[in-house]
Amino acid sequence: MIRYRYGPWDPRYRQFLAFLEARDLVRVTITTPERVSLTATGRRLAERLADRPSFRPIVDRCDAMVGNLAAMSGTQIKDLVYDIFPAEVGELPLRAEIRP
Repeated sequence: MIRYRYGPWDPRYRQFLAFLEARDLVRVTITTPERVSLTATGRRLAERLADRPSFRPIVDRCDAMVGNLAAMSGTQIKDLVYDIFPAEVGELPLRAEIRP
């Protein structure tokens, strides 16, 4: 991840989203704010993957976010990250690599 003005960002995100959109799995809507949503095809695939035991840890983490981070805006999540990780993110110079 790289520190940008509005929080951590991985430059590969746009490539990942383009890959998923090209396969009709997500739809990226250019609005303010931008929105990414599953297509019908993406939803069916996500449901199939969620049923696999190997995906159980990811599904459990996503389920834990419902009602927590899932309801937050991007700005609220950014503010939370800066509050929780000031040294790791907030105090770094812009475009610095965020290390685990």
